[in-house]
Amino acid sequence: KNTHPHSTYRCYRKSCKAHLYPMFGNIRARELTPQHIRNWIRNRSGTLKSIRNDLTPLRAVLDRALNDDIIDRNPLDKIKVSKLVPRAQSKSDYLVDPFTTDEIKNITEVAHSHDPRIANLLQFAFYSGLRTSELFGLKWEDIDWKKQLAHIQRAVVERELKETKTQAGNRKIVLLPNAIEALKNQKTYSFVGGDFVFVRPAGRGRFVDYEHLERPWKQILKYAGVRYRNPYQTRHTFASQLLSGGENPLFVAEQMGHKTTEMIMRHYGR
Repeated sequence: KNTHPHSTYRCYRKSCKAHLYPMFGNIRARELTPQHIRNWIRNRSGTLKSIRNDLTPLRAVLDRALNDDIIDRNPLDKIKVSKLVPRAQSKSDYLVDPFTTDEIKNITEVAHSHDPRIANLLQFAFYSGLRTSELFGLKWEDIDWKKQLAHIQRAVVERELKETKTQAGNRKIVLLPNAIEALKNQKTYSFVGGDFVFVRPAGRGRFVDYEHLERPWKQILKYAGVRYRNPYQTRHTFASQLLSGGENPLFVAEQMGHKTTEMIMRHYGR
């Protein structure tokens, strides 16, 4: 808890409570075998990534036991997780499913009638490519009006304000005209006496939980007659629109907070 980000600690604690304690909690470290772990992996549901995440705190425990000479070797060292998880199961079913130009227009129009604060957030999301957590963490001090840049340096994760996940994530993005327009419109609601750019309707303060956006988002899509996708797809839409418009993939990667173009081409090449 003292050496990891809050969100990472929460993830590890969840893994321990849901999976590791029930399966391995009553086994002495000396008695834990690779076969125990293999059987558990084979019977697990979920993606390869989620299984590896669950194994991270177990590995930490076994590494400590090895360093303390309680065990002679770490049983996890003999296990290749990718060989134990079926190919169909190992892949996430999450798809990049961007919104069309007409859908963006319908969403933003309905959002304005719902509440201008939500409309400004969504317009900025569509034309900046920020992660939802980064939208929640954006402050007015991050906006350079003269150069039309935004310094993305923090995010709200698990209700906690924290620095961006990677060095590439700490970045300055070029603000497109529609993003500038959304910020100017938002000034009425949070600029004077406020730190954070985007705030919730009815004076309920800043966004700290994903559900704060998810509830109005569902209503807006319903009234706009747009097929549901989660709010994170605004980010995918931004990248897809730039690439379709002929932008340099390296520029898109920098805007999105990726170190290289590998992720861009993997997700948006088609």
